[in-house]
Amino acid sequence: MQTKWNTSQQVWEDRNWLYDGQHGFRPGYSCENQIITVSQDISDSLDEAARLDVMIIEFSKAFDLEFFKTGCLKKIATLVMDSRVVVWITEFLIDHSQRVRVGRHYSEEVRVTSHVPQGSVLGPLLFLANVNVIWRNIE
Repeated sequence: MQTKWNTSQQVWEDRNWLYDGQHGFRPGYSCENQIITVSQDISDSLDEAARLDVMIIEFSKAFDLEFFKTGCLKKIATLVMDSRVVVWITEFLIDHSQRVRVGRHYSEEVRVTSHVPQGSVLGPLLFLANVNVIWRNIE
């Protein structure tokens, strides 16, 4: 799973699909870099007496909303060349269960009611697919 995530993210990076200002879930980017960048933008705007618009969006429950799931599937379908991957992601989002492994012991499977399980390897890539279009619509 980790290899598929790395490969997909690398394709998106190579095609310059990911917004440079998106610092989450990307190698070489960090929360600290994001804070420095935003602070510098604010400072530059104050120095130039320029207007600055700021939008802060809270996404902690984003994947629990139905429109995120359907929107994510549409976005993934346009970005991914292999239809089998789209089917795999669709099945992952729509009806899935999970279990925990500790050593050689497994818990009982439990149906997941949120659309992207916390701690999943695929979750960050799906998050990027959803939020990445925001910058295209506001710049």
